[in-house]
Amino acid sequence: MQSNEDNYWKIATRQMGMVTRQEQEKFKNAKITVIGCGGIGGETIEMLARMGIGELVLVDEDSFDITNLNRQNFANSSTLNQDKSRVACENVRLINPHVKVTAISEHVSDDNIDEIIG
Repeated sequence: MQSNEDNYWKIATRQMGMVTRQEQEKFKNAKITVIGCGGIGGETIEMLARMGIGELVLVDEDSFDITNLNRQNFANSSTLNQDKSRVACENVRLINPHVKVTAISEHVSDDNIDEIIG
């Protein structure tokens, strides 16, 4: 039976022509916070998960509505009225189960930004 470590490297294999193993280790150990899980944020989140970033914190106070269907990665008829950060979090787990992912469904302000990205 293969270990989680082996499976991580199987997922990352195809990009090893573009990055070295040492660079991939940096991705694996990186923690990135994405504020906004809609259009651009959704695209970014998906690519970071596929790259093998080790930890993602996904922040969005909004939920999906019908106007998001034509332009946001994680928007579909089953995600309407659901928190964008939680939907994105679930999708990351499906794309790459080796990524530690946290959803935060709140507004980002001067009062909480340090706590969110800390």
